[in-house]
Amino acid sequence: MPAAGQITANARLKRRTALASVAASVMMTLVKFAARMTAGSLALLSEAAHNGLDVAASGLTNYAVREADKPDDENRHFGHAKIEAVEALFQTGFLFVLAAAVAFAALRRIGGEAETVDANVFAFGAIAISIVIDIVRWRGLTIVAARTGSDALAAAALHFSSDLIASILVLVGLAATRAGLPNVEVTLTANPVALDDETVLERILLIASRRRLVIHRLGVQNVGGRKSVTLDLEVEGGMRLDDADEIASQREAAIAADIGAEIEVETHIEPMEIHELGGEPAEPGLVEQMTAELSQAVARGDGLSEIHDVRVRVGPAGCHVIFHGSADPNLTVAATHDRVDGLERALRDRFPEVVRIVGHAEPAR
Repeated sequence: MPAAGQITANARLKRRTALASVAASVMMTLVKFAARMTAGSLALLSEAAHNGLDVAASGLTNYAVREADKPDDENRHFGHAKIEAVEALFQTGFLFVLAAAVAFAALRRIGGEAETVDANVFAFGAIAISIVIDIVRWRGLTIVAARTGSDALAAAALHFSSDLIASILVLVGLAATRAGLPNVEVTLTANPVALDDETVLERILLIASRRRLVIHRLGVQNVGGRKSVTLDLEVEGGMRLDDADEIASQREAAIAADIGAEIEVETHIEPMEIHELGGEPAEPGLVEQMTAELSQAVARGDGLSEIHDVRVRVGPAGCHVIFHGSADPNLTVAATHDRVDGLERALRDRFPEVVRIVGHAEPAR
C-alpha cells in the first residue's frame, strides 16, 4: 500500500505540473501575440508562435503523464511508461518545425522591405513576464521530473529552458532596437589582402595599393638566387626630394618586410602629372602628315594595319597623338605592345615635337 500510495502521489504531482505548464503556455501565447501586434517585431511573432506550439507540446505532455501512469493491461503487459519517451520525441519535432518556420520568415524579411519595429513598454513587459514564467516552469518541471522519473517532464523542462534563452535574446533584440540610429549610414571598405599563391609582382602591387602609391614599369629579376625589383614611383612634382625619398624608402621597407629582407629594391622617382593640360586640335595638314607616317610604318611590316582615328592635339609642351590600329587577334599582348612601340618610335623620329603618343591596338575583324 505505501508503494501504491507513493505512485498515486507522483501521478498527481506530474499531472498538476503538466496542467500548470499548459496554462502558462496559453497565457504567454496570448500575451506575446498581443505584444507583437503593438510592436511589429518578428522576434515577438516567433516567440508567440513558439508558445502556440508550447500549448500543443504541453497538452501532449499532460496526456503522456496521464497515460504513462496507467497499469498494465492486455495490450501493454509492461505498462504504458514508454509513451513519455515517445512524447519527448514529438517535442523535439515541434522545435524543428518552429525553427524552420522562423528561419523562412526571417529570410523573407531580410530580402523584403524594411519594417518598423516599435520596442514599446508592452513588448518589454511581455518578454519580462515570459522570462519569469519560464524560469519558474523550468525549475518546477526539472524538480518534478527528477522526483518522479518522468521522461516527458524532463523533455518539457529542456524545451522550456530553450524558451528561456530565446526570450532573453528577444529582450536583447528589443533593447537594441530601442537604442538604435535609424538614420545611420553604413560605410563598407574593402581592404586587399595577400593570397598564398600570389606572385612577387602581384604582392608588390598590393603593397603599393595599400599605401595609395602610383607605380609603373615594375620589373623583377633573379640575379644569383636573389630577386631584384625595379620600379618607377610617381609623386607630386612639387614635393621636396627628401620627402619623396622617405616615401620610397618606406615602400622599399614594406616590400622587404612582406617578401623577405634579402630582396633588392631600387626605385626611380618621377613627377606625377596631377593637373589638366591645355591644348587644341592640330592643323589638318599636320594630322594628315602624321597619319601618312603611321601608315607607311605599318606598310614596312610593323605588325599593325588599318591605321585610323588619328587625333593630334597641340599643347604648351608639344603634340599629343592618339591613334587606333588593327592587329592579328592571335597575337599576344606583349607582341602587340612591341609593334605599337615600333610605330611610336617611327613617329617620334619623324616628328620630334611629339611628347605623348597613345596607340590603341584592337583585334582585326
